[in-house]
Amino acid sequence: MVCRELCWGAGEHTKHLSGNLEGEDVHVSLFTGKYDLMTAMHGSFASLKYDIIHVQGSPYSPRNTNVPKIVTVHTLIKTERKYEDSLTFRIGEYLERRTLKTADKIIVVNPILKTELIGAYNIPASKICVIYNGINTKEFDVIHVSRAEFILTGGREAVRKHFIDVFEAACKVKLRVSRFGEVFRPREHVINLYKTAKMFVCASVYETGPITVMEAMAAKCPVICSDIPAVKDLVIDGETGILFKPGDVSELAEKMKLLSNTPELCEQLAEDAYKHIKNNFNWEDIAKQTKDVYMEVLK
Repeated sequence: MVCRELCWGAGEHTKHLSGNLEGEDVHVSLFTGKYDLMTAMHGSFASLKYDIIHVQGSPYSPRNTNVPKIVTVHTLIKTERKYEDSLTFRIGEYLERRTLKTADKIIVVNPILKTELIGAYNIPASKICVIYNGINTKEFDVIHVSRAEFILTGGREAVRKHFIDVFEAACKVKLRVSRFGEVFRPREHVINLYKTAKMFVCASVYETGPITVMEAMAAKCPVICSDIPAVKDLVIDGETGILFKPGDVSELAEKMKLLSNTPELCEQLAEDAYKHIKNNFNWEDIAKQTKDVYMEVLK
């Protein structure tokens, strides 16, 4: 299994999936690079014998073409360029096209990515399957701590994530914001933030399988999220979280104020969100689905 760093969303996905695949009698060797280009050039495993090479992320194309290759797409670089065009994204899109065209099977973490892949690269629908991101809720089942009066947001730096909207809205309602993702933090530190924040806010205008939102729900931290297609199966407005119009800072501020002033609503949203995540996005099921894809490719 090839991944960039074992951190952020794709890295956490890779670590948990690898561990649960071992429970399905699938032996996994992990190869990681540093930054996209270095990972794409990683060739140290090319001469070794594996049944399958599973690539986590679209810009990495291992040179060993004799081994069946599966690619999990966490976000489409071609789509990301609409929000942030740069030389890095242009190179990434070139590598992405090559990786996807040479894949035997493609896993996407959200149905919207399947539609994007078909439209962007003319990938046959039969080559794509949907397996959602998962969450290990036990990781968040630590001793309950009191919630503090701050808003949490986080994720890797990207223009599409609209972090500025969170800060502007919080300023309107006079609440402090803590953001993780600017620099790498130990896992224990991030979990503690989820467990102590008043609420978690995702203001992205584009996401695919937002792990930060899923982690907040697993930590029983009430969630406010922009109303975008990728969260439809996660955040059910008024049931497992609160939605607002993407880019509408005033509406976001109103939702922040609502949760801040309504502790009983926060408690109800948090409990229902936790149950939703635990029942529908667990790693045991995801590992079984992934193994099924392996077996299909090896037939």
